[in-house]
Amino acid sequence: MAAPTSAQTKTIKILLLEGNPDDAELCIRKLRNVGFHVKVDLARTSREFMAHALTNTYDVILSDYRLPDWNGLNAFKWLRASGIRAPFVLVTGTLGDELAIECIKSGVNDYVLKENLERLAIAVRRALEEDKLRLERDQAEKELQWSEQQYRLLFNANPHPMWVLIEKHSLS
Repeated sequence: MAAPTSAQTKTIKILLLEGNPDDAELCIRKLRNVGFHVKVDLARTSREFMAHALTNTYDVILSDYRLPDWNGLNAFKWLRASGIRAPFVLVTGTLGDELAIECIKSGVNDYVLKENLERLAIAVRRALEEDKLRLERDQAEKELQWSEQQYRLLFNANPHPMWVLIEKHSLS
């Protein structure tokens, strides 16, 4: 087993949408076996899923594709329409190529077949890292916008003419 990463040393809060309790337990066990510390809320129906998603914050969401009253892509689309941006990984028995492409194009972070759950930890780790990078990028963009706004306010509020000198440096 590889050394735990920073994503593995903290407790990861997971919302797991899975109709089969045995499959849910297997997913949780696979993550724990590679060193993840997880707290999992299990939802077996769309109603339970929506209730959990609207009342809690999750680090990652795992979902089966085929559910009795819903499917994983609909769950993902509902989350995004609700403004919930947590990373989303499908964990499913079968998923044809066209459906997998549709899910990824829609924004699903990854998918893992239940017959290959060894990949689950890799998919979760990558989804968490991508989310961390997205949050850092969003924060940097906000800071840049604030800085530009402050510069404009300073420039526009100055009653005296200003010259801006941009010096070019040659690399030779």
